[in-house]
Amino acid sequence: MSECSICLGERHIQINNQWVRCRCLEEELFNRKLIGSGISFPLSDLTLTNIGLKYPHITIDPIILDFSVKLSNVFRTGSKPDKIVCFQGQADGAKDLIVQTALLGAIKGGLRVNQCSMEQLISNHFTGGEISLEDELTKADVLCLTFGSELQFKVSSSFLQSLVRLNWLHPKNYLLLHTNLRWEDIAHKYGDNIQNLFVKSTGKILDPERRIIFAEVEV
Repeated sequence: MSECSICLGERHIQINNQWVRCRCLEEELFNRKLIGSGISFPLSDLTLTNIGLKYPHITIDPIILDFSVKLSNVFRTGSKPDKIVCFQGQADGAKDLIVQTALLGAIKGGLRVNQCSMEQLISNHFTGGEISLEDELTKADVLCLTFGSELQFKVSSSFLQSLVRLNWLHPKNYLLLHTNLRWEDIAHKYGDNIQNLFVKSTGKILDPERRIIFAEVEV
């Protein structure tokens, strides 16, 4: 690693007779936050500008794209949406880029981020010293959870309902979801009780109990 030309490796510089962190140290600390938060995309790729050029084989819903930009901007202010959002799309594609761009906004807004899968959550609960769902939700400002690939669907269904309830009880914390399951698969794998918690992003929210906005990335 090359030596910083500003601080010459001292990591701090003196401004107006006060020692402050050099930019190189600030960048290193920020990169540690990204790694600790599970951000896997290169920082230069975490933008929704020209996202269609990155994924030319699919058509991204412009309504969802606009919604995603607004979500990222809300996080950048250190705030959180009122409703839980669940992005739907193929793994390792536009959906994941949208999710991680939102999480980057949260980190820049000073929010602590924790990413995990439903499989990890189940493992932590039953084999990792029985970590409670409440602890999982509250140990960070934003819990980003991916679900749909695990085999324990009955357990997952119970966990999802509990997390939604806990998110209501802990408004300072936020649950962000994403899945590769389509709308019709939610009820098939998790039951009607779970699907009834969701409302499609383009639909009208008629029932206040429908706490989760289901945002399908691809048209």
